[in-house]
Amino acid sequence: MSPSPTSLRALLLLSLPALALALALTVPDHARADCLDGRPINAGHRGTGNSKADNPYPENTIPSLLQAIEEGATNVEFDVRMSADGVPVLMHDSSLEATTDGEGCVSAHTVAELQQLDAGAGTPMAGEGVTVPTLAEVVLQVPIDLNVEMKYDGGGACPEVSREEFAAAVLEVLEADDQDRLRSISSFDLMLLEAVRAQDPDIYLGYLALTADLLPLAVEAGFQALNLNIANVNADVVAQVHAEGLEVNVWTVDDPVDIADMFAADVDAIITNEPPRVEDERALQCDELETTGGTETTGEPGTTESAGTTDSGDMSTSAGDDDDDDDAPGTDSDDATDSDALDDAEGCGCRGASGDRRGGLAWLIMAGLALARRRPRSSR
Repeated sequence: MSPSPTSLRALLLLSLPALALALALTVPDHARADCLDGRPINAGHRGTGNSKADNPYPENTIPSLLQAIEEGATNVEFDVRMSADGVPVLMHDSSLEATTDGEGCVSAHTVAELQQLDAGAGTPMAGEGVTVPTLAEVVLQVPIDLNVEMKYDGGGACPEVSREEFAAAVLEVLEADDQDRLRSISSFDLMLLEAVRAQDPDIYLGYLALTADLLPLAVEAGFQALNLNIANVNADVVAQVHAEGLEVNVWTVDDPVDIADMFAADVDAIITNEPPRVEDERALQCDELETTGGTETTGEPGTTESAGTTDSGDMSTSAGDDDDDDDAPGTDSDDATDSDALDDAEGCGCRGASGDRRGGLAWLIMAGLALARRRPRSSR
């Protein structure tokens, strides 16, 4: 004896919640990221990229960091070293020649001496009074999330304070910041990050690495992220890192194809010289949010705010031709949402496996409900 239409509808209605829950549990939190909480986070690399003649904004300066915000970044990554008098200042190289009109070691000059130099040397802003900023000045003048890369050469040609002193100086500045934002620290130097962790057990730490081979060290040390080079990141690597509870922040990603690949791989942050390209890809991924004005990320994981559209971008280098490829240890070169938010973003045109799975779930539920509500045909 076959069941009646009424009993079939009742069975379907009872089964749908369990089915929805089962399917939802198979989708990791990261799968909702592209549309709902601004991930991958758009992080401006040294602001808007390396100092060079065709980059209007000199790296690691206040104008460059602020320009990154104008171009859509919700996070800025920059390099910090110590001056001779113990002040954290923004500088990538250990020597001054690369980005200023000065000479010698950064750590051999006081902050007053460093701020007499032209930090716009070699760029269109040369001679316009751009100075070497202190970390404290960045905290006061740059209003978005901060990723402080601590540069430590560990016995190089230039004098350096101890790791503990370096950690204390940087943390003192960050702890005085009263803005509600993410303040993170990254470094290639494992012992330096451990010194930071010893002094602040809660701050977000990202271990810079060329490959995921260092993941066990990052897990053991209790870091929050593994910051990986684009040349060695794919969906499998991202899944491996996520499975250990860490986030994946990728550097340095400028090529549009690479950016799209990082969206598809579900990384947590894209560190880039060209922030607008990241937002171009985000618009493709989440065109419904872009056109209807659903949510706009604040740049901090798990937070959104009502807004119109978002606008950010990415870097100008591509995999295999990355200025940060030689930024390994010992070198001088660089480098949750809730259910209400999910409801708000319904209809987001996200692409990729994770978005398709969640979209398929929604269609399945709606189709089931429609079927369950149909009136039985009258028998003749």
